[in-house]
Amino acid sequence: MAMRRPSNSDRTWATFTQEFHVHVWAMLAAAVVAFSIGLYLASATVKEERNLTFSETFLIVFGALCGQGCYVLFRKLPSRLVLMTVLLLQVVMLAHYTSTLVSALSVPPALPAISSISDLLRNPALSFGTTGDTAIIGYLKNSPRLDHQQAYAYMMADGGGALVASTAQGMARTLLENYVYLDTSLYLLSESDCRHVILPKAHFTAITSFALQKDSPLVPIFNKIILRIKAGGVLLNLERRWRPDQLNCEFTHASVIGMDAVFTPFLLLLLIMVLSVAVCVAEHLWRAVYTRTSTINTATHVNHTKNSQTF
Repeated sequence: MAMRRPSNSDRTWATFTQEFHVHVWAMLAAAVVAFSIGLYLASATVKEERNLTFSETFLIVFGALCGQGCYVLFRKLPSRLVLMTVLLLQVVMLAHYTSTLVSALSVPPALPAISSISDLLRNPALSFGTTGDTAIIGYLKNSPRLDHQQAYAYMMADGGGALVASTAQGMARTLLENYVYLDTSLYLLSESDCRHVILPKAHFTAITSFALQKDSPLVPIFNKIILRIKAGGVLLNLERRWRPDQLNCEFTHASVIGMDAVFTPFLLLLLIMVLSVAVCVAEHLWRAVYTRTSTINTATHVNHTKNSQTF
């Protein structure tokens, strides 16, 4: 099996969010609401404590989770206990997030957990196939194993859309989509580079032999010749001569951080800056309109009072 080697470019939009899964984000949102309610109740029920609105407690809790200090001085234990718990959660969250983020940026993504055709069938994100009209197709078709039969049906579906015309086309397809190509190791090595990963496990182990008529006099002659070739090292020399060299792809295990990996936070920062400017402009316009309306209302009230006194 040959597939494309994962890289940081595959997770451009998820590099800075994959550390937290959906259930973790949901728990953080629930924690913000719960701590905001707890801090609100503590400030409202404890004497000698400043009464805070829910919006103020929400801002304090959210700011604490973002590593910001608090502008309110809490004097009693219940409010301090809630705030210290939020700060402790922020430390744990930040430690987990940064440790995972450093590993994600320095090491490419791990390969999918694939070791058999059954794993391919259970992974809906991957498609797979092989070269059409080859022995692999016949092997899958005639195999008594259920997963092989399912793999054959998958390849033959939609008019054989999972099949390719050649090894070169199959290896090129792995670079364009989430496609796993099946072929013999010799052909895979001749068309692969460091962008590919070839899983070392052989899935179709079979003995290669010459088919002769039963009790043929050629059988001992073939056996003698093959034994002589193997004992003399001819097969080993042929393999060394014609087998493609193994590529040294150790440099691909650690990749340099590119712009595509850090594009998401810069885009988010730009959007927040634009939103901040828009909010400031809206607030300035609202204050101007509110001040003008208040001035007009005050002048109207003064004029009405003077007219009433005159009358």
